[in-house]
Amino acid sequence: MAAHEQTNGSANGHSRTEVLVVEDDIAVRQGIAEVLRLLNFSVREACDGESGLRELQCRMPDLLMADYLMPGMNGAQFIAAARQINPKIPVLVATGRADMAEVEKPVGVQSVLKKPFDLETLNAAVGNELARGPSGR
Repeated sequence: MAAHEQTNGSANGHSRTEVLVVEDDIAVRQGIAEVLRLLNFSVREACDGESGLRELQCRMPDLLMADYLMPGMNGAQFIAAARQINPKIPVLVATGRADMAEVEKPVGVQSVLKKPFDLETLNAAVGNELARGPSGR
């Protein structure tokens, strides 16, 4: 667990790592946010890609976690727009229904989290993405 403690900043007294969760399903979004908070991450939430971009313009998080299938702007479009704002932002894509090859194109196979997932899987995926450092690859 030491690696996670370094990742979220709780072990060294620094401010907590902030994750922006962009997910259109309110129950899923709140569930992910709740688990991330239990893991001592600071969490902001957005209900769609447009709201997520507004959040990015207010303050840049340490990690983006976005659903792939959302109405309006899908996850790939959101990530492309987010990377126009900050090309090095780490990104984790959560998906349960989309074609995996399509999902992996904007972020790479290592940055895709398949729904449903448990606390340990989410913790590991977030930690791995942050450990890769800026750029998400």
